[in-house]
Amino acid sequence: MDASLQICKIKGIPIRLHFTMLIFIPVMFLFFMMNSPPIGFNNVDMTTKYLLSASATFLLFLSIVLHELSHSFFALKYGTKIHNITLFIFGGVAMMEDIPKEPRKEMQIALAGPAMSMLIGAFFLVIYVFLKHLGVFSPVRLLAASMSTLNFMLSFFNLIPAFPMDGGRLLRAAFACRMRFVDATKKAALVGKIIAVVMFVVGLMPDPAALMRGEPAPPMSPFLSLIAILIFIAATEEENATRIFSALEHVKVGDVMRRGDQAFVSADMTVEDVLEKMASERHTEYVVVNTYGEPVGSVFFRELKEIQEKREHKISDFIKPIEVVSSEDIALDALKHMLREHKDIFAVVDDEGKLVGAVTKKDLIASSELIAGKMK
Repeated sequence: MDASLQICKIKGIPIRLHFTMLIFIPVMFLFFMMNSPPIGFNNVDMTTKYLLSASATFLLFLSIVLHELSHSFFALKYGTKIHNITLFIFGGVAMMEDIPKEPRKEMQIALAGPAMSMLIGAFFLVIYVFLKHLGVFSPVRLLAASMSTLNFMLSFFNLIPAFPMDGGRLLRAAFACRMRFVDATKKAALVGKIIAVVMFVVGLMPDPAALMRGEPAPPMSPFLSLIAILIFIAATEEENATRIFSALEHVKVGDVMRRGDQAFVSADMTVEDVLEKMASERHTEYVVVNTYGEPVGSVFFRELKEIQEKREHKISDFIKPIEVVSSEDIALDALKHMLREHKDIFAVVDDEGKLVGAVTKKDLIASSELIAGKMK
């Protein structure tokens, strides 16, 4: 089930709302209601407070979209396909086909987001200064102060040199000027992990203000520690993904596919026969073929184990659709397609369209680990 909903398209790029934004929107509304200027509006009457908080929540949402669109437009300029922009509780992510490995291009794509946030912050700062110069204390002036402050904060936070922030990609691009892309990613990920550990410890340290007052001191910022955990996980995932992708970018599907009986089951086989074959060969997915040796679907252990009471039924009653790739296709492209379409197995054909094997997500990842080990 898809956890996000498309709300619009901008320049052909789908903008999707993740279900966690259902938490983010009311939380930010309350945040603006409860906090003091220059971020919040707790110093005005209730009606104005509601209006300003709703407006600020919408404008912050729009600012995040513009931040991600800036990344996307620069990526499109360099030929990278943008699948969508998804807005999460902690911000937005532009889902790109692939980030250019040229350091200059990655730097420009990474800088585009913080630069847009800076521009938005400067725009609202001009409005604030103009109204202040006129001596006007109005709701618009409070809103401008809040949006200016938050966009500058968004820009600076994203420049922290740790994945998944833009600063992590800038750091990788700087390293990549002097070493291989995969090694640059490894070093940038290490820096990000160190920063995450420091943030985690700082977040759990006793509040110094409470200590100075001689009161019981709660943790300084549990939310900062939570962000640190997410940064550490993101750095690890970026490193692993880059290692896998780099290992497969010059490998063909035919070099890593399964062949013969290890790849196929007949549509005439029973559920019991296939389960026994899976147990014997220790595979959990197969391409299903008809009597002519043509692929007609796929079958998975996770589904079959749920229908063991139908062990005598033919497997053709339970097959799933199957996609076909060429043995000459690049293995990395096949893996990206699997990840994008949430597939686990493809049938593989040769140049003449004859079925020659099957390739699974597990095969591709396992092969990448072996190749990466040889490359060290």
